[in-house]
Amino acid sequence: MSISLSVIYNNGEAISFESLESKTNDSSKIYNSIKWFNNGDKDIWMMNQSHFGPNIKGKKLDRLAIVIDKTKSPKVASFYQLEPGPLEWSNGIKVKPYKVSCFVCHANGLRVIRANINSKDKPLSLEQQLKLKMWNMKIKSYGVVVPSKKDLNSYRTHFPPFKWQQPKLNKKLNVKTCNYCHKENGLFARGVLTKQNAPTIKFLYDNGQMPPFGIKLSKNEKIELEKFIGKNSSL
Repeated sequence: MSISLSVIYNNGEAISFESLESKTNDSSKIYNSIKWFNNGDKDIWMMNQSHFGPNIKGKKLDRLAIVIDKTKSPKVASFYQLEPGPLEWSNGIKVKPYKVSCFVCHANGLRVIRANINSKDKPLSLEQQLKLKMWNMKIKSYGVVVPSKKDLNSYRTHFPPFKWQQPKLNKKLNVKTCNYCHKENGLFARGVLTKQNAPTIKFLYDNGQMPPFGIKLSKNEKIELEKFIGKNSSL
């Protein structure tokens, strides 16, 4: 059994799926293909993303990477927007300016990989579902992950930057139940959330993906969260 799980976990194959959470600007489906490389002291996560539906033949897809430096405490994440291409990593890989501010969605390194396992276009096998669960456990085990100095300093040379620097956009979320996980220290801590993360917070809450299953916000906490993320919330 353990050998079988190890093969699934480390087989080096990408998983392609319909995203459960990401949508295009016109609310169409987005399809991702993700691959994980264990590169000694670093974990490399690469993704191709399609805004063109599941049939991607001949399309130039967004190619992204997040590299986790496991030698640091807390671990350090470096973000890359790459030229279109296969999910292959090499030193000196050609990078491009960010299309969006990565920190808006990635306040703590990697996100949970949320796939629509019941997709009609990209159904997942039981083996693929198990592999995703194992990958998500690995992501959770990182604990707090901080951005690299390269990314934090990108505002000096790039637009949009990795992270917006305005003080009002860096106001921290202070809702007690959310802060059980979204804090800077502790077992499985996932890093603090800020005002610039409000669109992501809103989406995950409105779609029942946050807080996690079995955890609920009090009435007062819902009011606090609504004020934090803005008047357009459907909380």
